[in-house]
Amino acid sequence: MRDLLEKIKKDSEAESRKILEEARRKAKEIVNIAKKEGEITKEKYLKKAKKEAESIRKREITRANLEAKKLELKFKDEVIKKVIEESISEISKIRRKKRYEEALFRLAKEALDAIGVKEVKFLLNSEDLEVFEKKILPKLVKEYGLKGVEVEGVDMIGGVNVESKDGRFCVENSINARVERYKDLLRKEIASILFEK
Repeated sequence: MRDLLEKIKKDSEAESRKILEEARRKAKEIVNIAKKEGEITKEKYLKKAKKEAESIRKREITRANLEAKKLELKFKDEVIKKVIEESISEISKIRRKKRYEEALFRLAKEALDAIGVKEVKFLLNSEDLEVFEKKILPKLVKEYGLKGVEVEGVDMIGGVNVESKDGRFCVENSINARVERYKDLLRKEIASILFEK
């Protein structure tokens, strides 16, 4: 009986070792699987984190580029405004030249052609009144058969506005009005001269 107990004890110990070995092997296998899953999960998180970081980087670059473009456009706009202002300022300096007198005559004719009436009032810069009344108005009266003409000095850079005496019609052909009418075209032209490569 002792041998039987010894054998049972040995068999139990052997079975225990076997079970323990199997448990260790399975535990090791589970740990390896967990490590692999952990690596996969880690890789997924790293990929996701890298993707998010790249997305944030691209957004920031886009935002910075937009901000730079906005500043560039603002700078260009300021330069264009300055060019227009300086150009207008230069116009007042050419007032004493023959070219300006010819331009004033042409602007007055354009306005008279557009208004189509004989009784009119001319509105000009006060500095242009003397030249207009002495040299230009007599030619216009003769050419257009004008009657009851009035001439008035007003606050404008140059050029001429023409109103019908009854006030129903007005043709603005002043430098101010022409600059305003053609401002978008002027801005494009100035921009192409200054900024296009």
